[in-house]
Amino acid sequence: MFETIKNAFKIKEIRSKILWTLFFLLLYRIGCSIPVPGVGSGLFEDLSSISYLNIMSMMSGGSLENGTWFAMGIGPYINASIIIQLLTVAIPALERAAKSGEEGQKKINAYTRIGALLLAIVQSIGILVSNQNLLTSGNYIVTLLGGQVWLAYVLLVIIYTSGTLATIFIGERITEKGVSNGISLLIFVGILSTAGTSFLAMINTAFFGGGDLTAFWKLVAYIVAIIVVFGCIVFVELSERKVPVQYAKQIKGRKQYGGQTTFIPIKVNSNGVMLTSQWIGDIYLRPDGTATDEVFSKEYMSSSYYTK
Repeated sequence: MFETIKNAFKIKEIRSKILWTLFFLLLYRIGCSIPVPGVGSGLFEDLSSISYLNIMSMMSGGSLENGTWFAMGIGPYINASIIIQLLTVAIPALERAAKSGEEGQKKINAYTRIGALLLAIVQSIGILVSNQNLLTSGNYIVTLLGGQVWLAYVLLVIIYTSGTLATIFIGERITEKGVSNGISLLIFVGILSTAGTSFLAMINTAFFGGGDLTAFWKLVAYIVAIIVVFGCIVFVELSERKVPVQYAKQIKGRKQYGGQTTFIPIKVNSNGVMLTSQWIGDIYLRPDGTATDEVFSKEYMSSSYYTK
């Protein structure tokens, strides 16, 4: 593996793509740490009772819980892409655009961005309204705006919506200049960030929590589960079915050509690894092994995107 990475950096084009990817991922994590005026940390201190907001916070690396600039994450874009894909079946004009090659795909992408903008506005309004105690007359941003609470709501909606648009921009730039699909990488980084926090908390409990053997064995089981899941993902992703192909023999003069046997490699899992990545997210969110209705509802609500 290390030899492959070393050889990749020797090729200028691949090295450039990797560096661009790391740069944009760094920008994304910086945006996830920028506080929003008048909100600060703790936008939702306890998301355990709200499954959908828990999903959004997990995919944004805890940004929603902390109320930072990228609190909305990539969720509105994912929802918009699902809606547009469904509408391509129902609306003939969108179906023709989807089948008209590169130009049609550009139109579909433009419609998806517009849909993501509208959904980001609606979702940011919903988040702020559901936390009405946030903007009161004594809030810093309300005081700065002359006590106009409605104006503070408008400003925060604009800030959170711009954060979603910036996230979409970063994801598309990764797809264009970097490695792999940018949206998938942003989701992975968000889940990994949430997992890192949970993992450090488990280590602290296991080794510095007064010698609790239960916490230690939970940590061991967690690490083993992650290794097994990742191993299964790699195994399924690299698996392929070899369809045999027999070429007919041809005789030209005194020579015989053809008659060779080869195969066509067909991937077993043509949809990629995103569905299994969602299962990893479930393990990350519940490292202690407890199963709740929240986990199952989270899988149900988000499975439509990962299986598209």
